[in-house]
Amino acid sequence: MRLAPIWDPSARKPGPRPVHVDLFPLFLGGTVLWAVAGVACMACHLAGIMSMREPITCLIGVVIGLCLLVWEHDERRIYRLLGEDDADSAADTGSMANATGATDSSGAANTDSATNDAQSSDNQATK
Repeated sequence: MRLAPIWDPSARKPGPRPVHVDLFPLFLGGTVLWAVAGVACMACHLAGIMSMREPITCLIGVVIGLCLLVWEHDERRIYRLLGEDDADSAADTGSMANATGATDSSGAANTDSATNDAQSSDNQATK
């Protein structure tokens, strides 16, 4: 067992990227269950079987569920915006490859004369 990663954080391997989990179905399901339970508890309260405490508890569960749905919607929007930034940086990397004479996405060679001149001078220098 190597102890270098423990003593020197720069010797550690980079950790894996976090996995994005879509919590919307979970929060929506929980909120719906609280709403159904609230309706059942309110019916029991109106029939005189339960006190008002149970329907209020279910109402609080629905409110918390709605707050979590709003939070998850905002987090998903932020995650998508960050994902677009990653896609933009990947596109920038691809355009840099094209500037060096690589083929573009259609497979056609880059015909920039300045790039071709620079490549031919590099090839002559290495011979």
